[in-house]
Amino acid sequence: MTSLPALSVRAPEAPNLADALTRFAQLRSLMTHDQMQQQYLRDQQAVSSHLASHPDSTFAGAAKALRGQISPGMHMQLMQQDAQIRFRNARATEAELSAAQKQHDQYQQIYNNAMNIPGAEWDARWPSVVEAIRAVPGNTLQLDAASVIPRQQLQQFAPLLSLNEAYLKAEQQKRAR
Repeated sequence: MTSLPALSVRAPEAPNLADALTRFAQLRSLMTHDQMQQQYLRDQQAVSSHLASHPDSTFAGAAKALRGQISPGMHMQLMQQDAQIRFRNARATEAELSAAQKQHDQYQQIYNNAMNIPGAEWDARWPSVVEAIRAVPGNTLQLDAASVIPRQQLQQFAPLLSLNEAYLKAEQQKRAR
């Protein structure tokens, strides 16, 4: 007897509801994760933009100014970071605070000098910038003299320098009272 494949059709199986729900939950989780990443990037851009346009601002100042524009999670991170920095500065001795101010001043001077390097000389003078940074007492920045950082990328450090200055000044003013 010959077999006729068309006659051996099986009835459709009932969908496995548990598998479908599992796949749906996984898809939903991936979508939520992607949305959270996008929100985090938007938050970072908003904070960076605020700090760049408000040089005397702190993380708490950015959090207050951006309330309603950033996620509650980012707001909380900014407030926690602000509290940690203020606590660390409050616990610092006068000598430690003075050393931190001197280090900051040296970084600021190196940054200012670097930003004044003519564009045509940037690549050739980059190793001297790296050496100046390495010579700063207590330096933790790891830069490679052979890997030139574009000027635009170095400009991103300006808000961080301003932020550090704001916290140091706040602590010094608090101690002067």
